[in-house]
Order: sequence, then structure tokens, then C-alpha cells
Amino acid sequence: MPQLIRFANGLIIKFYFMDHNPPHVHAQKDDMDGEFDIRTGEMIVGDLTAVLQSQAKEWILGHSEQLIRVWNTQEVDSNEFS
Repeated sequence: MPQLIRFANGLIIKFYFMDHNPPHVHAQKDDMDGEFDIRTGEMIVGDLTAVLQSQAKEWILGHSEQLIRVWNTQEVDSNEFS
């Protein structure tokens, strides 16, 4: 499960390879988590606060092309999201 980014406030966004559709990433902070659709940035399921959802959505939408490529290839360049 590659970690794509860790924000200063502790929010982590990562992939679980070989995961179910729709294409999505996981966001976690402390004991909260959520799954976010890569195409829309919307939280599919989870309990992240509205502020964390907004932060995750903004980052996801800004990287959606790269995220779709990673979803399709199941390969991450370690420098791609830094």
C-alpha cells in the first residue's frame, strides 16, 4: 500500500493495490479514514471531518491524471507525488 503523501497536519493519502472499483484512494488521520473516488474527489465512505475531506479532495483533483495512471498500472514512482 504505497503512501502517496503525508500532509503536515497528519493526513495520509495512499493506495491499496488490487482494490475494488471504483478507482479510489484511501485517506487516513488518527482513527478516521475515508475512501475517495479519484475521478470526482468525493468521499465514497468514511468518517473524515469536512475540513479533511476538503483537503483530500483538493489534492486528489489536482493529481487525478497521475492517480488514474497508478490505478491502471499498479505502479508508483516514488517521486511522482512529492
